[in-house]
Amino acid sequence: TAVSLTQETNYPLGESIALRVNCSAPVEFAIRLRIPAWMQASPRLRVNGKPVHADSQRGFAVVRRRWVDGDAIAFELPMQFRAEAIDELHPESVALMRGALVYVEQNPAESESAHVNPEALRPTDEKQGVFSAQDGNRTRAYTPFYFVRDEAYTMYARRG
Repeated sequence: TAVSLTQETNYPLGESIALRVNCSAPVEFAIRLRIPAWMQASPRLRVNGKPVHADSQRGFAVVRRRWVDGDAIAFELPMQFRAEAIDELHPESVALMRGALVYVEQNPAESESAHVNPEALRPTDEKQGVFSAQDGNRTRAYTPFYFVRDEAYTMYARRG
């Protein structure tokens, strides 16, 4: 039976992944969805709008069922900010991570030491994936590293 999957997502900036099953006739098979190692919360999985239990096998959520044309899969990978140490010898020097992405502070003030408090970050209206934090009377902007073009940035900071 011919089967195709269509994916719609804004991952890695967003948490949601939508898949649609297209098949010429109903067919049973397993779909394996990668569960990233950085996950701190359980992924959420729905098929046709209903929560589905998936077996976890070696880093994958496995959904085995009889699929029909038009079945819709919604897979959500909740993302929180976290500060990851550069290495074991420097546990206070960290990179800011969200999901699979490393974030940098854009245009940091030269006179201030770089620090990061992941709990203080809030999304901005500027662009999806851009976050900010208030630091006194100054707003610090954080973006995925791949957004940086010609701006100054700081990738590593001290745990704040």
